[in-house]
This record gives sequence, structure tokens and C-alpha cells, in this order.
Amino acid sequence: RNSSPISSRPGCFMMKAAICVLAVAVDAVHVGMRAPPPVMNEFHRRSVLATAASAAVALSTPKLAFATAPDYAGAKKALLALIAEDENLGPTMVRLAWHSSGTYDKMSKMGGSGGGTIRFKEELAHGGNAGLDKMVATLEPVKQKFPGLSYADLYTLAGVTAIEAAGGPKVPWRAGRIDAMDPSAVTPDGRLPAADKGSPKDTIAALRKDVFYRMGFN
Repeated sequence: RNSSPISSRPGCFMMKAAICVLAVAVDAVHVGMRAPPPVMNEFHRRSVLATAASAAVALSTPKLAFATAPDYAGAKKALLALIAEDENLGPTMVRLAWHSSGTYDKMSKMGGSGGGTIRFKEELAHGGNAGLDKMVATLEPVKQKFPGLSYADLYTLAGVTAIEAAGGPKVPWRAGRIDAMDPSAVTPDGRLPAADKGSPKDTIAALRKDVFYRMGFN
């Protein structure tokens, strides 16, 4: 229950603002016009009142602006339902989230999960992403059910949800990633870690310098 004074509530403030808009509009019609032709006077009066009425409706219903907010909790439940049906999907969700994020370059600020570019065939064709096209397709119905969710948020949310479902830690996750609209944002192949660089020593060195340092890890 909201215990704040009625006059301090956002809805009341918006309604007062709407009333002010109407008052100013009506005053403008009756005071601000000086001897216009009768037909134009009536037309102008109706136009101003219609505009003011529209503003009043918009101002008095602030909740409309939030009506289309993405349903992250609903998307997470849908992801958990997929894992419950087939527990083998969980590890692949983690892989998708990691490979989506693993292209990040700290210096250029390019790549990473921010644009959801792993959904493009150009990035799925990278050697390290073999087979991930199936997970992208598996998650598409979730995206269609929750269209307000970006692909970038969906893929990362799938990863942290799968870790949690497997009994792992609850990974901090934030929403707000904006999808890239075309494959021009796809990074060059080769940014993901290679499993074998010839010897354990060379592989470790490559992971440290070419992969994790590039992403900003110390």
C-alpha cells in the first residue's frame, strides 16, 4: 500500500499536469484569439481542445509507458522449462552464451554479447561455433514468445539460467543489450580460444595473451 500523501503520488501529479494543459488550452481559445473568421475560430478551437485532450490522456496514464517492458522473469521460466524437458540443452546454452561473449576486444570495444551477432550465419560459420546453430534455433520460440527481449539478452540469460539450473552459482546478470541489425557487426573468425596450439605450454600462452588478456582479464 502506498502511504504517501495523495498529492505526492505520480498519478496525481500527472493528472494535475493534464488539468493544467486543458486549462491553458481553453484559455488560449477564449482569450488569445483576436477577431479571426468565425469558421477558422471554431476549427482552431476544436483542434486545440483535441490536442489538449490527447495530452491529458497521455499524462494521466503513465503506466502505459511501461506496459511493453520485456518479461525477463517469464523468459527465464521458459528457459528452465526447456532444460527440464531436456537437461542436455543446459551445457549448450552455456556454450552459446560463452561463445557469444568470447569475441569481445577490450581495446576496440568491439565484439562480445552486446549485439547478439551469434545469431547471424556469418558468425555461426566460425570454426569454434560448430553446432550452435541448433541452439539458436531452439531458443527462437522463446524469442517469439517474448519479443521485447533482445537476442543478446536472451542468449546470455540462457547461459546464466543453465548454470543455475545445474546447481551452479547464481551469476549476476543485467539486461539492456541492443541487437545489431545486420552481420556487419560480426567479428573476424579466430577470437575464440583454440583447444590445441601444439603443446600445453603454447596453448596456455595463447589462451592467456590472445584470448583472456584481449577480453580484459588480468
